[in-house]
Amino acid sequence: MKDMKKIGSIVIAILLMTAMISCVRPASTENNGEVDADSQVDSIIRSAATQTAMAAEGLGGGASLEDEMTAVGGDPAVVVTIAPTEVPATATPVPTPVEIVPNTHTIQEGEFPFCLARRFDIKAETLLTVNGVTSGQVFYPGYELIIPVDASPFEGNRQLRVHPVESYTVQSGETFSSIACFFGDLYPESIAAANLMDVTDTLVTGSTIIIP
Repeated sequence: MKDMKKIGSIVIAILLMTAMISCVRPASTENNGEVDADSQVDSIIRSAATQTAMAAEGLGGGASLEDEMTAVGGDPAVVVTIAPTEVPATATPVPTPVEIVPNTHTIQEGEFPFCLARRFDIKAETLLTVNGVTSGQVFYPGYELIIPVDASPFEGNRQLRVHPVESYTVQSGETFSSIACFFGDLYPESIAAANLMDVTDTLVTGSTIIIP
């Protein structure tokens, strides 16, 4: 009922405005840049007809004129935010130590001649003979041994324990050198490098390290 009253009011308004414009319309209109009265009438009629149709339809099921404007592109410019592409972090390269057989070697804590023979892949008896020592002799850290680089290969299994190991728990008093001897054929420098440490670093009891 309210919509019908609204439509009736709009129609009456159209008729009144048309009559008023017709009354004031001059007999002839010169083309001097002014707006033609017929054009004004047509514009008013089109505008009123549009409003009448919108009122009859209830503006799209109860939507306001502002809503209809938005639906046909009346909304302000929409800002689209593009999230920056995440660049994956570059993994820190693990330095690869050069494993060479030295001419001499100073014994470190936890090392002994048979350990060095396995590590450097030389015959243990030749190592002992060249240095004038016996297998039962006690060697303290700081003792320097000559390494016969041209000796025959080690006789037996150089690898005492399976590796690599993803997580090895450091025991009390262990060093990179003693752990290398524990596994047999490893260089302490290689173990330290795999953990981004220096071979002279002190290992903390209970911590875990990677065995390459």
